[in-house]
Amino acid sequence: MRFYYLCVFLAIFSVLPSCGYEVLKDDSSFSFRELSNSTVSLVGKRIHVYPFKNSVSEPYVEVIFTSKLIESLMRSSVILTDPDSADYIITGEVKNYSLSTMAMSRSGEIGVYRVTMGINIIIRDKNGKVLFNRMLDDYEDYQVQPTIEFTKAKERMAVETLSERIAQFLVIMLR
Repeated sequence: MRFYYLCVFLAIFSVLPSCGYEVLKDDSSFSFRELSNSTVSLVGKRIHVYPFKNSVSEPYVEVIFTSKLIESLMRSSVILTDPDSADYIITGEVKNYSLSTMAMSRSGEIGVYRVTMGINIIIRDKNGKVLFNRMLDDYEDYQVQPTIEFTKAKERMAVETLSERIAQFLVIMLR
């Protein structure tokens, strides 16, 4: 009987990935999201990425995200090119950025922060028609460090991790 349940379990979990479901991060807002509903496929296409805009008060988050998106695209099967030769143009904007306290000590000292980012991503074809317009958001927690400088460095690392995860999700979603 155990062998039967094991076979059923393996059969179900071998079929799920082919249905377009994929686990990206256990506590992420992307977990088990359906990935196959996009009408845009970037595979084998020539892409140009314009620098993203920053609509939040935190400086340079748009630069970090744009670079992480370009890195993720370079690792996939797309060709990065100039705007005149591109099949698709990717633009966007960092719309949300917030820091939240996630844990405090009994004495009231903050122990863990959560950084949350929301990025609006737009993909247009070479004629300017919008093919994809979606807000992607996620969060990353980080520990408070003994000094402000180290804590800010941890925040930047969290933003880089978060940007990379959102960029990878976009590339996976548009395969």
